[in-house]
Amino acid sequence: MNAAAHGHPVISDLDHLLRAADPAGVPELRAFVADLLRPTTSARFVEDRMIWRSRVHRARFVIDGVERSLILKRLPLDRAHREQQVLRHWLPRLGLGAHGSPLLGVAAASGGECIWHVYEDLGPQALDAQKPEAAKILAAVQLLAQLHVRSANCGFLGECREFGVNLGAGFLRAGITDSARVLSEIRSRSSDLDASQRTLVDRLLERLRVLGDEEPDRTRILLEHGGPEVLLHGDLWTCNIFTMPSAANLPVRFIDWDHAGVGFASYDLSALLLRFPLRERSWIMAAYAEQVTRAGWTLPAPSTLNALFAHAETARLVSAVLWPALAFLDQREGWAAARLADVESWFDQLKPVLAIGG
Repeated sequence: MNAAAHGHPVISDLDHLLRAADPAGVPELRAFVADLLRPTTSARFVEDRMIWRSRVHRARFVIDGVERSLILKRLPLDRAHREQQVLRHWLPRLGLGAHGSPLLGVAAASGGECIWHVYEDLGPQALDAQKPEAAKILAAVQLLAQLHVRSANCGFLGECREFGVNLGAGFLRAGITDSARVLSEIRSRSSDLDASQRTLVDRLLERLRVLGDEEPDRTRILLEHGGPEVLLHGDLWTCNIFTMPSAANLPVRFIDWDHAGVGFASYDLSALLLRFPLRERSWIMAAYAEQVTRAGWTLPAPSTLNALFAHAETARLVSAVLWPALAFLDQREGWAAARLADVESWFDQLKPVLAIGG
């Protein structure tokens, strides 16, 4: 039902919203936005700015003389459902409902292609890794520790595993197997590859073979020293951490939960620590350790933490091989070969997360 049907003024220029985007779900999204904003005197669409590719947009409006900004995010069905589970069920059950993305509602494409999420715009409050502010980082670390500690003993962790991403002990092994299978099929069609593509695929296959040999020892260390399984954010870059100093009771929010799943705390920790310069990581790690120690957790020595972080980053990169490899196999997409070369370079750049003795 639209705004006019409720007796509210129609938002002028709303047809321009997402005009350049993939049309799937856009009519449903426009109807939802019109119903959500419900002006009483006047309303005008001002601007649609793409934030990330064609999937995330910032839309600005003037409603009854006041500017309002929304974040519009296009998601495939599985990721949309996962994020909704996190925000509407899992975080509230942990007492952390106020610290997730401010989801206002969803609009599903009538054909089932995607779901649009509509969020309140939090503004330019993302954590800045290049200008680290200790108070903001500490608040984010405290929230991360709460997420991990509270979820470790929650009764619905199996539900989180069912609908989230399984980022636990089997994640690396599954990624190696799946990625190697696709690359082997690509290699079997060598007549379709140029010389540089063949050598790239061969190098990646050899790297996966070596990782496959190392995987049992890596996983043993994870199981022995990784601690309990927890609910993970799964993509904890600083751009997904918002600090709001003006909101006294809501200092931090984590956004973009569509990679959430179950695994070990080191997976989130390594992602966060690597966003900061090496000189900052030791005190950030110490701040996390202080929080979880209060809950009775004991963290291993820095050298063992580095092994856990190496496992997490290796698993993350192995999983990054799969989707471009599938795209290249199915459609010979040019970007896919370039992305595989990028992933190979990221493997070469892996270094210990913590400076021992730092």
